[in-house]
Amino acid sequence: MKNTSVFTFLITSLLLIGCQESSSNNEGKQDNKEKTYLTVDMNTIPTPMEEYIKTDENIQIVFNSNISETTANSSDNIYLEENGTKITNVTTTVSLSKIVIDPAKNLDPFKEYTLVVTKNIQDINGNSLENELRYKFTPNAVEHKGYKYKMVKSPVTQRIWLDRNLGAYKVCEKSRSEIPNYGQFILSEENCFGDYYQWGRRADGHQVAVDNNISTPNKIKSSASNTKISGTYLGLTSNLRDISYFTSAGGNGDWIVSSGNKGQNTTTRILHWRNGSNTKNICPENFIVPTKKELENETILASGNNKISNYNDLQNNFLKLSLSGSRLSHNGDLSTDRGNYGIIWTSSAENGGATPSAYVLEISKTNGQFKTRGYVNGFPIRCIQVGLAEQID
Repeated sequence: MKNTSVFTFLITSLLLIGCQESSSNNEGKQDNKEKTYLTVDMNTIPTPMEEYIKTDENIQIVFNSNISETTANSSDNIYLEENGTKITNVTTTVSLSKIVIDPAKNLDPFKEYTLVVTKNIQDINGNSLENELRYKFTPNAVEHKGYKYKMVKSPVTQRIWLDRNLGAYKVCEKSRSEIPNYGQFILSEENCFGDYYQWGRRADGHQVAVDNNISTPNKIKSSASNTKISGTYLGLTSNLRDISYFTSAGGNGDWIVSSGNKGQNTTTRILHWRNGSNTKNICPENFIVPTKKELENETILASGNNKISNYNDLQNNFLKLSLSGSRLSHNGDLSTDRGNYGIIWTSSAENGGATPSAYVLEISKTNGQFKTRGYVNGFPIRCIQVGLAEQID
């Protein structure tokens, strides 16, 4: 049996209005009763983020009165529409005052559907909706570590990506040219920057740079430490947790003690980012950190509107990459170029460099290009779905 989660569409949103009986007049006229309806409380309609449900997720509608199973199980009363055309592959389960609807079976995750609940739905007393309920949704949400992401399909390669950086609360919406003032741009777009990972490191807490419970700009949540950690920490089965952001003190360009072995455990670190089925992978299941080639194909090598040559191109590209700057390697502070500079990691390590380094995409006012940066730096990450043939280049 499929293990499905439940998305509560309306917590108490379909409210039963009680019968209102008019008082008898002194002339003995017959009492009149106003018609009783189930009505929708518009304050509980889901926010846009909640309009993306997981492919294995049910929608739960809660009434304050027990519902007639006969009316709820009719495909004429509850159904889906796609571009105005009725489709009937909906399974409903009635439990007292709840209707649980499973609309996600065999649906295309990149199409928008409308769930329709008609006025013929009734409670056990025969009360019905005054107006039909119409709820638009797309069944392509991905939940991971407390965040709900949307999947987006590349118009360039047809590969599937997350719609925003790991740890970001929203998709980037504004370009730098739209908001020239630096402070205003940060206030508008900071929630799309996401977390800042050191290369090859797990999601152990070090990546959470900004404390979202306070209003002070650039406030650091995870502490920085000059004391590096042993390479044994890298084991995929290790339970060791340390949220410190390890700095470059010591000069080897890495966040672990490398014992003279430059780039120690590079292969293991790549597994943290490229093993789509492992629970310690930083991306959601079946998603991985892209290689240089995978990210390059979608950005600087893309054609048309998706080609990125500088930061004014970011909103045209389907990935909507961020100008999130970096977390500095020497002290763990957030860089002052946030809002003017975008950098994002790939999983591709550099071979033969002077210090342990990996490839990043850097985007500025004048350029979009790939460079190498030391493992100790903190940059955002965007995840791509596992492809048919994955290679680490």
